[in-house]
Amino acid sequence: MSAVGCAVIGVGAWGSLVADQISATGGLELIGIADNSAERVAAQAAQRNCRGYGSLREVWEDADVTAVAIAVPNHRHAQVAGEAIDAGKHVLLEKPMALTTADAEAIADAAAVAGRVLIIHHTQRYFSLFVALHELVDSGVLGQVQGIALSRRDRLVRTKGWLQARETVGGLLYQSACHEFDLMRWLCGEVREITCFAGPRVIAPEPLDYPDLIVSQLRFRSGAVGQVWNCMTDPLIGYDGVVTGSEGTAWFDLYRSLLRWRRLEGEPQERTWQPADRWSPLAWMTTGGIAAGEAEAIRALLADFRDAICSDRPPVVTAMDGVRAVELAQAGYLSIAENRAVTLPLQGDERTRRTYLEVPVERSS
Repeated sequence: MSAVGCAVIGVGAWGSLVADQISATGGLELIGIADNSAERVAAQAAQRNCRGYGSLREVWEDADVTAVAIAVPNHRHAQVAGEAIDAGKHVLLEKPMALTTADAEAIADAAAVAGRVLIIHHTQRYFSLFVALHELVDSGVLGQVQGIALSRRDRLVRTKGWLQARETVGGLLYQSACHEFDLMRWLCGEVREITCFAGPRVIAPEPLDYPDLIVSQLRFRSGAVGQVWNCMTDPLIGYDGVVTGSEGTAWFDLYRSLLRWRRLEGEPQERTWQPADRWSPLAWMTTGGIAAGEAEAIRALLADFRDAICSDRPPVVTAMDGVRAVELAQAGYLSIAENRAVTLPLQGDERTRRTYLEVPVERSS
C-alpha cells in the first residue's frame, strides 16, 4: 500500500508539530505545506524537503495530495475545510470544527456527500490514560456513571493577535473547553442541558477580550451530572478529574500521569505512565517542544486518519463528534449571555448565533 500523501495548511507552532508527526507516522508522506507567510513556507519547505505552496489552489490542484491537515486560525476552519472537501481531499481539521453549529454541520454534511474522511483534532481520546479511563467506564467496572467533574488549569500565554480576540479564536470554550466537552461525551454520552458561568474579570495580563475562567455544569441524557472548570491563566497548572459510578469511582491527575480507581467492595488500584510528566504542558513552556504523550496522541490520531482513508471505516473522532463539541461551546456562551440553562440540541437561529461575541467582559485593574 502506498503512503497517503498529505499537505499541512498553516505551519505556525501547532501546524509545524503536526507536520513533524506526519513525517514520523508510517503510511503517511508529507508532500507539502501552505501558510499565509511566504517566508515561513520557504524556510520550512527547505527544512522538510517538501513542496512549498504559494496558494491554497495549488494544494487543491496537487494530485499527489490525498489528505490535508488544517491548522489555521479558528475562524477560518469552516471555510478552508469546505474548500478542501470540494477539492476531493480527506481532511484532518484542528478543533474547533467551526464557530457555529450550523457551519460545523455544513462541513460534516459536505464530507459525507463527497465520501471524504473528516476527522477532528480532539487528541484527548488518544491519550493512553484517557483510553484506560474509557475502558473502565465502558467495561462496567464503575457501574452506571452518576457524575463526572474535570478541572483543567493552564497558563497559556496568548502573544498572537488572533488568539487574543474572540472574533478569531471564539474564546475559552472553543479553544480549550471543547476538549473537555468531547471527553465527557465520550465517557458519559450525549448532553441534555448546559449552564455556564464566566469569571467576573479577565485574569491574563495579555489583552484578551474574552473570559479566561469559565465553569460549566452539564446534565446528560442518561441522568448523570457533570462539571468542568476551565482556566487558561492559572500559575499552578493542573488537570485532574473524577468519574463516580454506582459501583465505584475513578480519579486521575493527567499532568502527573496517574489513574486510580476503586470499587465499593474492593481494594484501591492504580496505574501510572512514564515519564511522570508525559502529558504536562511544562514541556511547551520550558523547551518550546511538545510533551511525549501529546506527540504520541497526535501520531495515534494520524494513524487513525490513515486507516479511515485506506480501510473505509469511521475514525475514533467523527465529524459529528466535532459538531457536538462546537454545539456545547456555542450553547455555553448562550447560557452566559442570557443567564440561563440551555437545552440541547440547539434550535432555529440558536445554531447560527455567534454567541461568543455576546458575552460581556471586564479586565482586572
